[in-house]
Amino acid sequence: MHSLSVRFNRIFFFGITALVVMCLLNYLSGLYILKDKYIEASFKFVRHEDFTRFEGKMRNAKWDRLTSVFFLEMKKLKNLDNWNLKQLFVYLEATWEEKGKRNEHIFWDRIIPRPELPESIVLPSQKVKYSICDANLNLRGKVVTVNLWIEQVPVFGWIHRRKYGSFQLKMPEHYT
Repeated sequence: MHSLSVRFNRIFFFGITALVVMCLLNYLSGLYILKDKYIEASFKFVRHEDFTRFEGKMRNAKWDRLTSVFFLEMKKLKNLDNWNLKQLFVYLEATWEEKGKRNEHIFWDRIIPRPELPESIVLPSQKVKYSICDANLNLRGKVVTVNLWIEQVPVFGWIHRRKYGSFQLKMPEHYT
């Protein structure tokens, strides 16, 4: 008959081995689930609604705050659904070059929990949540790239971030 310590040793290391195998299977299934998932997305600006001009007393600072209305449509969101999904974090990001540096600005976002995940989302006249500040008025007439990013937040594991759309937007020459 084995001693008590040998029995405890076998039970403990069997539990550790089972836990490691389950974690490895979870990780590998997560990689398989995220492979080749796609959605259809379309985006366009409807109108530039509000331009607010700010002028500072120090250093002659001037900037415009742009508030716009856009149309966003995302289809086949159920393709992203899997057993390990907790929520989706969807956001639109504007990127542009200014003085040799890349600028990024998130101007709209939404958190979609898994129980509320729809097949498609259509936002016909959605207003920008976070206005784009045009510091030094350098954004006029430039082409801005709008990226649609979706972060998949799992119940267990790493957050996966993917770009599902990239759209070009020409800013107006003159703000009214």
